[in-house]
Parts: sequence; C-alpha cells; structure tokens
Amino acid sequence: MKRLLLTVVAFAIASFALSADWFAYRVYVPNEEAARVLGDSDLTLLSEDIGPRTDVAAPNDAGLRKLGLRYEVVGKIGDPVGPYVRTTDGSNYRTEYLRYSEIIAQYEAWRAQYPTIITREQIGTSLQNRPIWVYRLRNPYTVIQPAGVLIQGGIHAREWLSPPTAMYITDMMVQEGLNSSAGWELLTRYELSVVPVVNPDGYEYTHTNYRLWRKNRRDVAGSSEFGVDLN
Repeated sequence: MKRLLLTVVAFAIASFALSADWFAYRVYVPNEEAARVLGDSDLTLLSEDIGPRTDVAAPNDAGLRKLGLRYEVVGKIGDPVGPYVRTTDGSNYRTEYLRYSEIIAQYEAWRAQYPTIITREQIGTSLQNRPIWVYRLRNPYTVIQPAGVLIQGGIHAREWLSPPTAMYITDMMVQEGLNSSAGWELLTRYELSVVPVVNPDGYEYTHTNYRLWRKNRRDVAGSSEFGVDLN
C-alpha cells in the first residue's frame, strides 16, 4: 500500500511538471491571410516577425489546430509563466541572470572602482519610472577626439542574454584597458557608451509575470495590442 501511494504521488508530481512545460512550434504561413490569422491569435510569437516559417510558443497545440495552418513541434521549453529560480545569490552576472537593480548595481561598482575611466548619464526614464542609464568608457587623458561606439542591452525584454553580454564587454574593455597597451589604445581611440537595459520595465516583467514578454509596457491607445517593440 505504501509503495502504491508513493507511486501515485510520484506520478502526480511528474504530471504537474509535464503540464508546466510549454512547446515551441513552427507554423508555415503560405500567404497574407494566413499571416493575419496567426497575428490575430493569442499565440506567443518567438520569431522576430511573421514570415513563411514562424515560431510560436504555447502550452499545447489546441490553439494551433483551430488556425488550420500546417505546423510542427520544434521542442520543449520551460514554463514562461513560472518564476526564474536562482541557484546562487545573484552576485555574479556570469553565472546567473540578474534583475535590473542588480545589473545597475554592478555597473555602479565598476564606476566606483574606476571613476576616471567610467562615467554615467541618465538618458531617460521608463514608463514605470525606472531610470535608464548610459555608462561611458574612455581614456580621460586623451587629447584626440575618440570615435563613439554604442552598445544597447535588453531591448527585447525576454532576451536575457543581452544584458550580461553588454556587461561582459564593459568588464573586458576595462580590464584590457588597464592591463595591456592594446586595450588602453582602444580606450584612447574609442568612447564606448553602454546602455545596460534599454527596456527595464519589460525586462522586469519577464522576471515577475511572463517570461516570454518581448515589448515594453506601454498601453497603446486605440489598439488591441499592449506594449511597443522598441526596434
């Protein structure tokens, strides 16, 4: 009886875990009418735009069957509604995905450590009143006018790899600049401007509400759509 109970519990846990998974589907869109039908659906778009082959996400294929379009399963993805669970304290951008405030805290730590090389400027405020910063890296002693290089992280909210990539470039530029003549030459010839997260509201929303959210959090008046795709 005990073994039977354990089996039932294990099956229930396994079934719950399975139901939490979503799937990526590839939908074949043969014409403009099919594109309109797909665009009007509630399916989560994974592709940049709707094209002849468009990837979407859903917990099952019930919605796809209603569209009447040909599709196939691409693979299983995690539950986009479930919260991201860390395995560390979140202090290392190389091993964990950080929240917006933690990303900015890391840039501030770098700025405090290298105040002559790194400066910052607030270039805007998000709809939900989060400051949007740009951090500039350059040789402060150069007499030549450096060329500008702009790096923008976190334009699309769900692309979590973008902000740590910008952080890695910032980190490496500083370290190379301080430890090699070639790196210092780069900081002399170029001014690197880094916007850590262009879309902080959307980025936070992917951590708290919906993992696959892509746009910002603007309520678009007169439209059934919510949010603006920032590029």
